[in-house]
Amino acid sequence: MVDFAAPPVRPDTGQSTDFAYVVRPRNGAAPAALYQIPVQQGVATPTPVGTTPGTVAAGDDARIVGAATAASVTSLSATITLHTATLATKGQANGLAPLDAAGKVPAANLPAQTGGTATPRIITPYTAAGIIAATDDRADVNVPDGTAMFLAAPTVEGHKLTVKRRGAGGFTLKGNFDDVPDVMLTTGSGSAVNGTSVKDVMNFESTMLPAPTWLVIS
Repeated sequence: MVDFAAPPVRPDTGQSTDFAYVVRPRNGAAPAALYQIPVQQGVATPTPVGTTPGTVAAGDDARIVGAATAASVTSLSATITLHTATLATKGQANGLAPLDAAGKVPAANLPAQTGGTATPRIITPYTAAGIIAATDDRADVNVPDGTAMFLAAPTVEGHKLTVKRRGAGGFTLKGNFDDVPDVMLTTGSGSAVNGTSVKDVMNFESTMLPAPTWLVIS
């Protein structure tokens, strides 16, 4: 018959060092022998919980600060999963736009331009007597003093035109102004526009009602 006896205990850790058992005869006589089985090397044994060297701290030990909880680990894992999935959409439809070496979105990843293009302004120089086109946005007139110019009748509503005297010579400008035909406007010295400047300016706006004419703005 075999009885297991209490094994010896290490005084520093409280851990059992050996397994012990006693072999007794079947007739109840004195023990024939005491055997001890050493603890095998490399076999982990539990470490006691405590606050002294050689022990481990309990999970609710007040000395443990900032420990991750199961909920925080789960939340972090979900965030990493979402971030990884988002990065996978880089350069894809309805995903993240990539950046080039300059930190800008490449033209290939920008939507097509749908807006209209700006119409360039028409600026026409005039150096001799003639007709200023009604489609000009600005007429730069640089002619000898006393030259006669004619402003063509407008063809659209609301077109704005600026006539500038670019030279020292004054000129007359004839046209339909303020719904009165064949009106003569004069630029240069003594004119009502700006008689002391060598670059007089007159501004007009077209109207088609009741008849094509230029409204003198300034």
